[in-house]
Amino acid sequence: MTTKPIIYLAGGIAYNTFDEATQWRRQATDYLSQYNIETRDPMRGKRAYQWADGEANHDHPGFSASDIFHRDIADIDESTALLINMESVRSVGTPWEMGYAYALGKPLFIVAPLELLTHPFICVPAYMLTNKLSHALEAIAIWSIE
Repeated sequence: MTTKPIIYLAGGIAYNTFDEATQWRRQATDYLSQYNIETRDPMRGKRAYQWADGEANHDHPGFSASDIFHRDIADIDESTALLINMESVRSVGTPWEMGYAYALGKPLFIVAPLELLTHPFICVPAYMLTNKLSHALEAIAIWSIE
């Protein structure tokens, strides 16, 4: 790959605690940075959010629903590929981002629970499909040097 890869980190945010939404993203960012791969984390800057009962406060300046939607779309547009973690997805954001990126022709590295691995809307668009985050991270590192 001639340009520095940028990976958008799609996965559960809504109905998750801040730590649930960020822990795997920190792990992915730390791992991929060893291979000079940048990430775009939709959770960046959201520590200032007022998280209550797993819900974000969309009244916080800069984090209206429109702000979040348009920033995430811009990040996906800029990204080379997506790492999609379906493990904690309980809302429509991640599946929508996955479909949008697929329509743009971006490779999708998907981590999903075993029961979803054969679902046509998971397995068909996947460039790589696994039930382990570590396997997806390794695959991205290899893909980035091809």
